[in-house]
Amino acid sequence: MKLIYKKLILMFADVVVAAGLYWIAAFLRYEGDIPADRLQPLLFYSLLATAISVVLSLVLSCYGSLWKYAGIEVMIRQGFMAVLSSVAMLIVKYAAIDEMSGSIVMIYGILLFVVTSAMRAMPRSMAWVKSSMATNAQGGRRAVIVGAGDTGAMLIKRAYDAKGTDAFFPVAVVDNDPAKIGLKVGGVKIAGSIDSIDNICKKYGAREIIVALPNATKDELYEIYRKCITTNLPMKSFQNFMDMQDYLKKDNTGLKNVTIEDLLFRSAVETDMETVKNFLDGQVVMVTGGAGSIGSELCRQALAFGCRQLVIYDFDENGLYEINEELQLKHNPEKYRLCLGSVRDAQRLQEVMDRYKPQMVFHAAAHKHVPMMELNPFEAVKNNVAGTQNVINACIAGKVKKFILISTDKAVNSVNMMGATKRIAEFMAKEANGRGTEFAAVRFGNVLGSNGSVIPKFKRQIAEGGPVTLTHKEMIRYFMTISEAVSLVLTAGAFAKGGEIFVLDMGQPVKIYDLAADLIRLSGYEPEVDIKITITGLRPGEKLYEELFYSDENIDKTAHEKIFVLKNGEKQESADQIETILNIAKEGRDEKLLREAVFGLANPPVTSQCPLLQGDSPAGIF
Repeated sequence: MKLIYKKLILMFADVVVAAGLYWIAAFLRYEGDIPADRLQPLLFYSLLATAISVVLSLVLSCYGSLWKYAGIEVMIRQGFMAVLSSVAMLIVKYAAIDEMSGSIVMIYGILLFVVTSAMRAMPRSMAWVKSSMATNAQGGRRAVIVGAGDTGAMLIKRAYDAKGTDAFFPVAVVDNDPAKIGLKVGGVKIAGSIDSIDNICKKYGAREIIVALPNATKDELYEIYRKCITTNLPMKSFQNFMDMQDYLKKDNTGLKNVTIEDLLFRSAVETDMETVKNFLDGQVVMVTGGAGSIGSELCRQALAFGCRQLVIYDFDENGLYEINEELQLKHNPEKYRLCLGSVRDAQRLQEVMDRYKPQMVFHAAAHKHVPMMELNPFEAVKNNVAGTQNVINACIAGKVKKFILISTDKAVNSVNMMGATKRIAEFMAKEANGRGTEFAAVRFGNVLGSNGSVIPKFKRQIAEGGPVTLTHKEMIRYFMTISEAVSLVLTAGAFAKGGEIFVLDMGQPVKIYDLAADLIRLSGYEPEVDIKITITGLRPGEKLYEELFYSDENIDKTAHEKIFVLKNGEKQESADQIETILNIAKEGRDEKLLREAVFGLANPPVTSQCPLLQGDSPAGIF
């Protein structure tokens, strides 16, 4: 109903304008002195001209467009309407008894097009003027647009139509096409190439950068992001029309923020999910530590790729509650079971195994925080060694088809209890193979956003105004996103035949200092100026860099370019040593004896004790 009223108002406006324009045309034709004998015919013809213009406007859908978004299409419609109105009036002229001046009709047609088009363009012009004035003001989000193509032009066009004090205002555009530099798009100057974005942002007082290149490849976007990060301004990525519509809202919820993942990874790991689907389809899958960061993603993907039933086993009551809150929105609650229990509890494990009879077990439950395990070495052994032994025994007793241990790069040349206990877990999985269950392990480095990761810590410190703390300026780690790591774990699980240790190619190592600086810049601050970076010193058991395999371990390729399998790894006859370690941990008295036993079995080389980097950082491992 509201729309009908608007159309009626617009029609009334056209009636008034058309009638008045016909008299103005006559006034111009007679040079300001209309003969008295022409007044009555003019009245008739003005009413006729008005009726014809309104009818033609209805026929041509001139009232079907939003004037706020008037463009060339609206102008074309108005042109047709004016021409056809003039033609109709000329037909009347030659058919009428009373002669009518043809020049009046021609003047009227021109005026009708100009004035009605101007009326329809006025709301858009006012929005443009308002936005232009606001662009030069101190308030608002002054933005530099990367990309002078169709997407950038549309973004600028819609920005002019946005309302509200929180709207953004495009102040400059950058584009790598030399032919475009110096021109304008949507009234905004293309000020230079992407290489000069730092100077352009400073010159135009930009407060954020919007990358409007939906067709750019991941590699191209990576290069652009790396250049934009030097501006210390927040970056957002405009991918499609829906992003833009959301961005123009005050809450700004829809536009994708450029994240640290975009700056770390040129391209996402591609995995043949058909292999994973065939692997999991129709299977009962159990995930220990299923409420943790890695475990919960294993649960999501297991359900997504068609497991018949999922058993989520974890000692974290709150974590189980949270994963249930998430999963029940996407999956039938009958598809998964929440089982509260510890891997230390052999009886509870066996009860769950007997009840649900899983065919695949992914063992992600572990104590993973290095400094915390240095403070609590007995608990590290009880959870990471005894707990793994319990899961292995339950798998064998329950005739589980396949067991996959989630291991870590910290198991290689480890100088900390966490890594050493995970190395022993690898030995245990290898020794257990051939007893009715296929046992294998997957070893990889850090994942972004996991529990205990530096990323959430750095973000929290930045939000609090700093300082951002890290233990050593030269510290280096391998990183992968959680979803990518889990996809590769599932693929390795499909490859496993028993007895393997798979290693994931983590790509190039990342300097933690550079990671912290990038996060500060993404938050709109300048490192060491707005937010300080403080070096606190290496913590107990911490190394400057991690390794993914021992120097005497050979690796072979698999069917996936990012998954490798270790060779020359004989079974380590360690049952007696493990029993000794578990007894020492159970007694809980002699920490020195425990460490000697653990490291004696894990056997890290002496030369690896807390290595400090000399010269260049290590390159990618593969």
